[in-house]
Amino acid sequence: MRIIIRIGITCLCLFSGIAYAQPGSYADSLFDQLSMIRNAGDKDSIHFTRAMSLMARNKKEVMLQNGPIIGRLDQLKTILNEKKYYNLLWSFYLSHFSLDSIPNEALINFGRSFIEKNKAGCSPECKKVLLQILREIRIPYRNSSHLYEGIEYYNNLSDYFVEKNNRDAASIAYSVLQGFYERIGMSAKSEYYSLKSLSFLDDNPANDTLFDLLGAAGKANRYLNLGNLMLDENRPLPAEKYLSLSINQFNKLNAPLLYEDVPYLFLQVARVKTFLKSDSSTYYYNKAFELLKLYKATPLEYAWFYIEKGKDLLRKNETDSADYYFSKAGTLKEEHRLGITSSLGELIPNYYAAGVALQQNTPQRAIQLLLPEIQELRAITARVSIINELQLLAKAYAAAGMFKEGFAAQTEVLDIKEKLARETGNANSLNFAMETKMRDNENNIALLKAKDEAGKKTKYYLYGIMALLGLFAVTLGIAIVSKQRSNARLTSTNIEVVNTLEQLKQTQSQLIQSEKMASLGELTAGIAHEIQNPLNFVNNFSEVNKELLAEMKDEMSKGNIDDAKEIANDVIANEEKINHHGKRAGDIVKGMLQHSRTGSAPKEPTDINKLADEYLRLAYHGLRAKDKTFNATLKTDYDETIGKINIIPQDIGRVILNLIINAFYAVNEKTLSAVATPT
Repeated sequence: MRIIIRIGITCLCLFSGIAYAQPGSYADSLFDQLSMIRNAGDKDSIHFTRAMSLMARNKKEVMLQNGPIIGRLDQLKTILNEKKYYNLLWSFYLSHFSLDSIPNEALINFGRSFIEKNKAGCSPECKKVLLQILREIRIPYRNSSHLYEGIEYYNNLSDYFVEKNNRDAASIAYSVLQGFYERIGMSAKSEYYSLKSLSFLDDNPANDTLFDLLGAAGKANRYLNLGNLMLDENRPLPAEKYLSLSINQFNKLNAPLLYEDVPYLFLQVARVKTFLKSDSSTYYYNKAFELLKLYKATPLEYAWFYIEKGKDLLRKNETDSADYYFSKAGTLKEEHRLGITSSLGELIPNYYAAGVALQQNTPQRAIQLLLPEIQELRAITARVSIINELQLLAKAYAAAGMFKEGFAAQTEVLDIKEKLARETGNANSLNFAMETKMRDNENNIALLKAKDEAGKKTKYYLYGIMALLGLFAVTLGIAIVSKQRSNARLTSTNIEVVNTLEQLKQTQSQLIQSEKMASLGELTAGIAHEIQNPLNFVNNFSEVNKELLAEMKDEMSKGNIDDAKEIANDVIANEEKINHHGKRAGDIVKGMLQHSRTGSAPKEPTDINKLADEYLRLAYHGLRAKDKTFNATLKTDYDETIGKINIIPQDIGRVILNLIINAFYAVNEKTLSAVATPT
């Protein structure tokens, strides 16, 4: 997904007919014009216009690392007004995206240098360029072999911007990470970073004019990204919801024609209708085509439309018409030299045309279409598309009787899938909702610590909870370290098999422990409530005993031995109650510690009714602690004849806890939906 940022350099191509000397190269000419701007000062306009025109017309020369030109640009910073200077600088950088061969390395180096110089803070005009470069540098990262380097860099950037409370830059950084993870097939992390990016966008109308990807326009873009991601995951219903939210944000814009994602937005709505087999898909495809003309779309956007239109016709079994649109997309790609990668995703018309060729029983044509496109995909990190194309290639080889080649293609698919699964497992992290819950649980624990006056036992319980959260943090740290090491290559096939099996066992163990920690988060508030009850009893009976003992002392001093004995009996009874409630608190902590244990515990005879009732109350009080509006009537009907059964209490307890929490959430969501939906 992208916002195309069109500034003055496009329209300034009209000045290309101006006659002036162009000695040798565009670089020489641009250097001359920049020198003339320096000599003439801020009042100059003709040389500024010529410089902008030169950058727009250049299709061959890489000037990002040209020392004399960079030096001249630096000198102009003190000569031109800020708006003019940063417009010139951004045009210089952006023009390199239009070269016949995009210089990925140079774009990354120049972009990172600018970001590092200005990320701590700069003027409003500088901030515009900072945000633009922060967004656009994702393209050379995705086009090259530096994608994983880009993930690491943007993770560090997002942490930096969050620490500095730069919400705009943090939102852009998270949005870029969303695209990176989508490219390598980690859809869960992609969705997570989209939601993170949304959470940093503010409803400030001024942001709509500051930068195209902030404010309402930014929200429209993020919801569009989420809708597109859901469609790629074959989840049309949530996609429809996100696209509807995107349209709502678009309708808030004061200048909607500046938001150039609109044709693509309606194209995604048309895709949803295709998935849902709705007759309205034709209407939305026609609407998207009208918008392409209204917004003066690029060849890339038309090619993308033709592919989606062809896919719609293919679902309607109109193969000839579908083949026509796929061919049109392929022709546009070839005539305009469009790359395999783009701001919209991988442009792969041959993949769909090859699918039609297989349906038409022409496997050789399918093979001819797929082979060059697969070579293009291998040059970038687009494993999801490579897997799809290789699978289709294997089918084409099989249909053509070329079984050896088909087996090789299928083997490559399995290798890529195995690597992707391994990396996805190692990179498994909390989703956005889980992070919110963890933050709430941390607040609950802080409140519990503030009530430490209950005595030493309460302190021990709190220390136990803190230790468990530390264990949780260690588990996350292990997952991060595992992720960083996951890219290491194995030296031989046999060693790879052995290490893969071992790593799968470790991943399984980590996932089980992560699940325990996630459910422990739900337990925290409930445990706080449950511990507080027996501690209150202990404190209350202790106070009563203190008074009784004082009274008994008085009676004994008076010689009333019988009264003193009665008081002593009351003290003994109270002590039994104190002991009972102390053991109750101890059982709660014991269960919590068992819940966090990493090893496998032995089975033991367990009262399943008591276990279920305990986790029911823990789940209920945990949800009530986080949401005071939540309420539920608890009715139980246990089988009293079942007796004790031989189970692992903490494992079954976790299952019961998850079932009850899911039930509470589902019922609560239905209740809220029923209230929100008009009848």
